Amino acid sequence: MNRTGTLTVLLLFLLFPFRLTAAQPDFLFGVAIHLSQGRNDGAFMLKLINEGVFNSYRDDLYWSMAEKSRGRIDFAASSRRLDDLASASSDRAPPMLILGYGNAHYGGGFPLTDEAKAGYMNYVRAAATRYGRLVHSFEIWNEWNIGGGNRKFGGRTGDPIQYMELAVDAAKVIREIAPDVKIICGAVADLDIQWIRVVLDQGLLKHCDGLSVHPYVYSNGKRAYPADVFQWLDRVAELMAVAPGGAGKKMYVTELGWPTHSGKGGVSEEKAAAFLIQSLALARTRDYLAGLWWYELTRGRDDPADRESNFGLYGRNYEPKPASVALEATAGLIRSARYLAQGTVGSSGRWVKFGVEGSSAAVLVLWGRSGDSEAYCLQIAASDQPVDVRNGSRLERASSPLLSNDTPIVIRLEGAGAQAMSAEPVRLARNGRCT
Repeated sequence: MNRTGTLTVLLLFLLFPFRLTAAQPDFLFGVAIHLSQGRNDGAFMLKLINEGVFNSYRDDLYWSMAEKSRGRIDFAASSRRLDDLASASSDRAPPMLILGYGNAHYGGGFPLTDEAKAGYMNYVRAAATRYGRLVHSFEIWNEWNIGGGNRKFGGRTGDPIQYMELAVDAAKVIREIAPDVKIICGAVADLDIQWIRVVLDQGLLKHCDGLSVHPYVYSNGKRAYPADVFQWLDRVAELMAVAPGGAGKKMYVTELGWPTHSGKGGVSEEKAAAFLIQSLALARTRDYLAGLWWYELTRGRDDPADRESNFGLYGRNYEPKPASVALEATAGLIRSARYLAQGTVGSSGRWVKFGVEGSSAAVLVLWGRSGDSEAYCLQIAASDQPVDVRNGSRLERASSPLLSNDTPIVIRLEGAGAQAMSAEPVRLARNGRCT
């Protein structure tokens, strides 16, 4: 690990001495934990929950592991660690559980025959009975559109109509047993807006409480930034608003992240940390978003060239990485920010302003883009008393310009009028000066 880079991120994301207030009190911030795969430790996740870093998590509830003997559903052996964590944290961080993947007793892969569908519904019924009082939501399948759970049995694509038929039946089963649990449908991988159009047009949201998406952009070249993700999410939100049953329904980003492997699409550890904070700040500006789940908690195999193994916020043994340092230091912003305003500056600069719970103070998050070499000046009242949380130093309005690349600058404004928006709080430096 680059210790110099890690120290820079640590200084940049020092803990806020206050907690932010929520504009959306039910906004969920979680992470994929993979307890069901035998990875990770529920005690470490519980620690993060107790420290206020996360208020949800997401894990698979494998059908194949629950029904090892045909016709007999038993979660006790396969999900003991998940049971322990859910029981200990459901009042503060109820999980989202994925109901998915195939079962060899029914041919494996997608449950498309009548026999396989009946087997899947029995599994769904058992899951709702066992976990209905502990979870926030059930997510029906995972990445059906790219063959999730079916790649060994016939390809990488999944028909949207077949998915909808299964999801509608599963939703009915869950409603009968756990009517208060959210039913989340879709789990659509990548930017597959055509697949989404089909299920929305067919009325999927009449039966589900929300649509989930996995808008990965890391392999999209120059359009691989968080801003690109949220432009696409805005398009999906527009589709949802006019879809049958879509009025008032929320979107759930149940996977998002940037891998740090050495191959195509990989980014540096520092850039992955920067994109995490950018994404969280932007997520709090979208009222159509019910939550964001980062992918994933820890690194997989120790293989720097393997993409799937290099998404983790932490190392395999919970060693801190730049992303986890940034995450823990900005938990207040992540969890419960009260959004005030946002804007752009220059060719690539972007800022978001939040309010602070129980006071008139505010937080300003500012970032640019590597390579643009733009400098920014604060344009705020003298009474706002800006403090750079990188080092705790007080900033003057006429100070040297702020240089920002992908890594966000986080500034605390403590004056009585800090939350006021009489003017945009940031402007470009002129001739390298702020005066």
